[in-house]
Amino acid sequence: MNNLKKMKVISIIWGMFLVTLFIIVTIFAFKFKSNSKKYLELGEYFSSKAREYVEDNNLYPSKDETIKVSKSDLVDNDYIEELVVDNDSCEGFVIVSFKESYEYKVYLKCGKYKSAKYEKMEK
Repeated sequence: MNNLKKMKVISIIWGMFLVTLFIIVTIFAFKFKSNSKKYLELGEYFSSKAREYVEDNNLYPSKDETIKVSKSDLVDNDYIEELVVDNDSCEGFVIVSFKESYEYKVYLKCGKYKSAKYEKMEK
């Protein structure tokens, strides 16, 4: 009976550990989601302004081609003033391509945030 009691205590401890771990991971996930939401909204804004720039200047790429619309292109042509999140100035560009339709892929680099593959696509 003594071994059964030890196993019960160990099971309770492990259960408490797993529940605590689950709660901690959930808290971090929500925190990350709320932080990245600001950058995703900025990316949507940047993409819409790049779309306007491409449409206004008739810069549509043909199939299997891409064009790169930089932040400076949009600033110089008065489409945006700046890319800022929480007083954090951002750099970025939008890659425009055509497959079945025109696709606008945003890449941002801010102080604490960087889009996946930013350096690779920057070249």
